[in-house]
Amino acid sequence: MGDGLRIETLRRPAEGGIYTSPARLFLTADRSRVVAEDDPEAAWLLVGEGCELPAEEAARYGLVAEERTPPAAAAPPTEEKSKKGKK
Repeated sequence: MGDGLRIETLRRPAEGGIYTSPARLFLTADRSRVVAEDDPEAAWLLVGEGCELPAEEAARYGLVAEERTPPAAAAPPTEEKSKKGKK
């Protein structure tokens, strides 16, 4: 195609999904913490408002809750407990 506009597809993470940011978020100079854009320690733009990050990276910075396995289902009542409830 000559000198025209070239469109490329950005790589997406194979697993884990995408985090869409509700606001512009910045990293501190040492890139250890995420801060708001008005924070005096804001040094590096991490993600713009409405822009996306791989969910894995968002989790690394604490932007999304880590997935938790659901608690085991409660065991059915034993015969002894069933009999106590009936009189």
